[in-house]
Amino acid sequence: MSFHSPHRPYIASTHSTISIHAKSGKSSLNLLTDDDQSYNVRNGGFSPRNSSGRIHMTKEKKHIIIAILLTSVLAAAAAPQKKRLPSFIGIESCKKCHEAAAIGNQYGMWLSSPHAKAYQTLTTQKAVDIAEKAAAGAPAESMQCLKCHTTGGGKTDATRTEGVGCEACHGPGSIYHDFSNHASFESRENSYRKAVSLGMYPILKLEGIKAREKLCRYCHTAERACFPENPDERRRQNLPLSLIADFPYRHPVLRR
Repeated sequence: MSFHSPHRPYIASTHSTISIHAKSGKSSLNLLTDDDQSYNVRNGGFSPRNSSGRIHMTKEKKHIIIAILLTSVLAAAAAPQKKRLPSFIGIESCKKCHEAAAIGNQYGMWLSSPHAKAYQTLTTQKAVDIAEKAAAGAPAESMQCLKCHTTGGGKTDATRTEGVGCEACHGPGSIYHDFSNHASFESRENSYRKAVSLGMYPILKLEGIKAREKLCRYCHTAERACFPENPDERRRQNLPLSLIADFPYRHPVLRR
């Protein structure tokens, strides 16, 4: 950043430039004047210098320069940091742990479900007929179809062909997928809260009923183009809140 000083007699004949470096709790600032004088503040220390070595300053001049530099480093430290957003990474990352029989083999359960085949259905003749009727184009390429038949709504290459995978319901896992960020041998509650803070959707247990309902009914709705015409199939796919709130099986990880 550049600082044009109103104190010309004390700092520089024309202008002064302040550079700021802050990392890992340490900071370093340099003030370079147009007469080749350089002043440096590093972790609270002060060092004036020029091309010929250390220079001498009046006490008043030193205090003004220190005040300017410290004000600048405080402003830089207070600047908001860009938050790292979670992204979808694909079911292979989940599979590494969640196909283990010891914790219920959630991967195997998903693999045998319609969700695992959601993208494959878009390549069938039935899907082509439905898409043609809805003027949706090629179903395996249409965002109107991909938004519910893939994880990430068809916008993520890593999950585009896997169907409706783990992250479609549990949230993008690029940050929380690490074991230490979503699992614990001591406190499941604490590890769950940590995972939610890192991108996991808060859909578990009674507190997550409304979130689950919103998530499920985003796709399981009569408004979608491929909602079946057969009355019995319509009733089967129109998930009631009672089913969303109390799934027919208990999640293996949550067994007591």
